[in-house]
Amino acid sequence: MTFVHSCSSVCLLIFSVLFIIIAIRTWTFSVRVDKVRECRSVDSDFIQATDEVIERFQKALKFQTVSVEPHVYNTSELHQLKEFIKSAFPTIHGSPLVTFEEVANYSLLYTVQGSDGTLAPYFLAAHLDVVPVSPELWDAPPFGAEIRDGFIYARGTIDFKQGVMGILEALEYLLSRGIKPRRSFYIGFGHDEEVNNQVKVGTTEKGQVIIELKVKGEPGHSSMPKKESAISILAKAVVKFLSRKPSTNAITRTVTSVTLIQGGVKVNIIPPEATAYVNHRIHPSQSVQEIIDYDRQIINDERVQIRASYSMEPHPLSPYGDEDFGYQTIKNSIRQVWKEAVVAPGVMIGNTDSRHYIRFTTNIYRFSPTFMFPDDVKRFHGNNERMSVKNYEQVVNFYYHVMMNADQEKLPPFHQHSSEL
Repeated sequence: MTFVHSCSSVCLLIFSVLFIIIAIRTWTFSVRVDKVRECRSVDSDFIQATDEVIERFQKALKFQTVSVEPHVYNTSELHQLKEFIKSAFPTIHGSPLVTFEEVANYSLLYTVQGSDGTLAPYFLAAHLDVVPVSPELWDAPPFGAEIRDGFIYARGTIDFKQGVMGILEALEYLLSRGIKPRRSFYIGFGHDEEVNNQVKVGTTEKGQVIIELKVKGEPGHSSMPKKESAISILAKAVVKFLSRKPSTNAITRTVTSVTLIQGGVKVNIIPPEATAYVNHRIHPSQSVQEIIDYDRQIINDERVQIRASYSMEPHPLSPYGDEDFGYQTIKNSIRQVWKEAVVAPGVMIGNTDSRHYIRFTTNIYRFSPTFMFPDDVKRFHGNNERMSVKNYEQVVNFYYHVMMNADQEKLPPFHQHSSEL
């Protein structure tokens, strides 16, 4: 009986602690749901995906702005895309409210001057470059931008020329209607995001560390092998990284990918050394040093030399409360375009060029207005990347609503009732 009573006391204590945690989380979690006006095709300010709008998007997708590695990208295609953008959006590039600059030859920076200097400006970012393709594995030409069954097939439809062209279409429409923004804002399109490193709104971003594992062994002839070689020792170390639940790891924890293994000089020679590179994407709750220490512990073999060849700590958590203007503005803009969406903060599982801006602000939000079907996930950085015509229309209208909503001085009054907790 004493044992049962003791267990009951412990269970009660655990339940009480969990109740307190849930209560605190519920109280502090953003529950704000503003009344928003749904974006409808019959609205006077709805931006239709006309033939001209779609053709501009297709032309942008045809430029093969491929980035291969740092400082290795298709400069000719980037230059042509830049010139196309300047000619395709005459209102933007002719407006006295807009200042246009070229940065590092190929990146583009726009400053849109607002009328109220007391309002803090904001920044919209996207990138011009795309990852390489294997054309023989595509069902459609990867830079043909062909429309098949309502989908545009091309590299960059998802990542991330839809953002570039969606922002520009929205701004061109806004300025052509004679709207003069109150709040100043900037637009930046980088040309090397893919090689400087990837519905939830990302309020933080994973860090990254690339670990080099090196084993030095004794060379020899393959006819007289020893019990272990540099490759076999390295292989055992690499196996200890493998996870059993890759489908959920990307969001909930630090993930590990063995991306490169090198070793051997000839088919009949035991290699003198072997090297593997392990790419960790670090959850915001952990640090680079924690990951390195964990690797040493789990490998537990002094013959395996461990060093970090590259590292970046996870990004700070951006605010997402009921009164945080940036997050709530994005949230409301999403709900206007996707009326059934439940918006929640999340972790960006890859890395983006937002890392360049963490020195200037903690209010960094990562969101791509892409509606992906179950079969589309593998298309991201993969084969047959595509976007529906309807989704691109949503992209343009989403950015337009962001610009309009961000132009407000502050959030509308919000009254939270006890029944909402």
